[in-house]
Amino acid sequence: MKQRFTHLLAILALVVGVYGVFNEVFATKPEPTAFEHVEVPERKVRVWLANQTIERGSNFSAKLVEAEMRLEDEADFALLDLPYSKGAVFRHRIRPGEMLTPDDLITPDNPDYVDTIISNGMSAFPLAMEQRHIVAAGIKAGDFIDILALTSLQQNMARRDEVESPRDANIDVKPLLNQVRVLAVRGKTYDDQDLIHYSQDEASTMITLVLEIPHKFISKMTLARRLSALEVYKSRNQMYLPEAQTKDILPGYQGIVELRGSRRS
Repeated sequence: MKQRFTHLLAILALVVGVYGVFNEVFATKPEPTAFEHVEVPERKVRVWLANQTIERGSNFSAKLVEAEMRLEDEADFALLDLPYSKGAVFRHRIRPGEMLTPDDLITPDNPDYVDTIISNGMSAFPLAMEQRHIVAAGIKAGDFIDILALTSLQQNMARRDEVESPRDANIDVKPLLNQVRVLAVRGKTYDDQDLIHYSQDEASTMITLVLEIPHKFISKMTLARRLSALEVYKSRNQMYLPEAQTKDILPGYQGIVELRGSRRS
């Protein structure tokens, strides 16, 4: 009896073993998990290209450039932010299609600004004057101005521009220079309407305009600055400021009467 029980256990163990082997061989294996490959998009940035030939010293304008999206790796040194309202000019000549870099532009706050943009054969002339004599709204680097000189034989208008005796002053107003390029402005300029709301001290604040003039005019400008009251206006295309004299303002004014012997002139 004991022997039969032993044989039964052996057969049962054999069946279990065969079943295990069969299940291992023929069992359905689970499908391997598929990992989806997600492609990370490459980052792009907006760069600026010249859409025409830009000459050295040209004032910056958004009309001279156009935007293009490029891969970040291709735009390591690209100019990303345009210098709006900063008086920026181009340091050198730019060909159409060239990508702009920060080194291509220079702004008035850069110490090398004036030397970079001044034209060949021209000189930089600093003209310091009171705010109230600048009759223009927000003159900035790159603008063109006209300069008027108020002179009198009776008083030095540069020292005091208030006329002591209008009928004896014999004042002349003459255009000194026209279409003068402003290279830089040291200080802030306002127009006449703005100055109404400012105190006398603010209206008398000194502003320095760095002008681009021919070298031969330096002596003329230096003398005019010492002897006349200067007024600055923004230039207008094809407009010339005429001369004026005291007699144009005061009716009946005869000017200076000079006696030479018995002859009156």
